Amino acid sequence: MNDCKIFCMCLHDHHLQNLKKLKYTPVGLGKNNFSDEWIRDNTKVNISHKNKYYGEYTFYYWFWKNVLNKISNGTWIGFTGYRYHWSQKNDLKSEKITKLVNENNFENYVNPSSVIWQEVETDYWKKFLKNELKDFLKETNSQIAKKITDNFENELQYFKQVCPIEMLDKLENPITLKTKIKKVS
Repeated sequence: MNDCKIFCMCLHDHHLQNLKKLKYTPVGLGKNNFSDEWIRDNTKVNISHKNKYYGEYTFYYWFWKNVLNKISNGTWIGFTGYRYHWSQKNDLKSEKITKLVNENNFENYVNPSSVIWQEVETDYWKKFLKNELKDFLKETNSQIAKKITDNFENELQYFKQVCPIEMLDKLENPITLKTKIKKVS
């Protein structure tokens, strides 16, 4: 059997225990402090100082420059980001998440220390969503997408806008018109 190593890129070290349970190799991105249990993208040959512009790509660069030529043939390498571990339980499959969201139970399963969620609030994001749905409809001829776009104003109530907390101040168009976003507890 081939060897497999999965690297999980994170901006904060509080994900460490979950990553260890999954047997992922933890990668700390950017300038935040991480324990010695993390691989860092700001060591050896790196572009970590550009993380705020390129995100996880700074680790791909680091991996290419510092590790790739040392990987033996037959070894599988995988990459994932911590955002894929938003669930509080970290044992949910995508089908289960879809079912939970459809049951309007989303709040009981998402990790509020990682993300915020809300109804789509601003005109910019409503238009963005509608245009994405129209493009999807054009590409797939999906009847579900047609139903949603035809009844967009009514269907909008069923959408949740989810955003990683650390991305809120990086969005060119804010997801809310409120001056302060209430933290979920």
